Amino acid sequence: MIMNEFVKNKVFAFDLDGTLVNSDKIILDSTKRAIKELIDNGAHIVLASGRIYEGIYHLAEELELDKYGGYICSYNGGLVTNILSGENVFDRKLSKEKTLEIHKYLKENGLTHIMYYDGIILTTDEINEYIRNEEKCNNIPSKKVDSFEPYIQYGVNKLLGTDDPKKIKEMEEKVKKHFDDIEVYTSAPYFLELLPKGIYKSESLKMILKSLNLDTRDLISFGDGNNDIAMLDASNIAIVMDNASENVKKHASYITHSCDEDGISYAIKKIMSGEWN
Repeated sequence: MIMNEFVKNKVFAFDLDGTLVNSDKIILDSTKRAIKELIDNGAHIVLASGRIYEGIYHLAEELELDKYGGYICSYNGGLVTNILSGENVFDRKLSKEKTLEIHKYLKENGLTHIMYYDGIILTTDEINEYIRNEEKCNNIPSKKVDSFEPYIQYGVNKLLGTDDPKKIKEMEEKVKKHFDDIEVYTSAPYFLELLPKGIYKSESLKMILKSLNLDTRDLISFGDGNNDIAMLDASNIAIVMDNASENVKKHASYITHSCDEDGISYAIKKIMSGEWN
């Protein structure tokens, strides 16, 4: 096989929801074939998502990254794992004290929110439709508990607010004003991400690039959400899905078809052919 020299040794980073998976949370067969072609041509694959590690690993297995290698960038970059070795390249958490402080503030302000523990979604609120959606996204169960404190030993990688979009928009501004030492942003209209300061997909991808003796000129990223913007801006080629908002599309080198219309395979064909590079 003649190697595609442009693709060889490039890092391809894929957001998951709304990008790599379709509206039914399924990886299309066309997407699997296209990513396998990248692997065959010497590319490095990164799955970069706000999801927890357990919510990403089964998709990595579908793509056979447990066989061919790659990286999982979970919690929006708070945890980076080498799939083959299982080694955590990077792991950054909110402290236990900060986690409890945020939890108290969100509780007092009536925002439904969750944390993750041992592959389970925990909440002190009633389990609503948005938490059910998070269950489906990550393929893990949820559980209502009286308090988060017994489950926080060394802190957490991320807290997630999940409520109706109006409530999330209102709380995003309030939380940003109250806490200037954490990252706060939406990944979907009904998800509010709360992470340690400086945690972005872009920063964890730079660590992966450095470990491979590469730089951002070798990074090609795919995304659709507000939490993908830093990653897109840090990339040599930024591919945005047609299902993304107009704000996210402003950060695209190219716009591909939607996640339901073979958008990933279409873009990879364009890159492989040299049309998009």
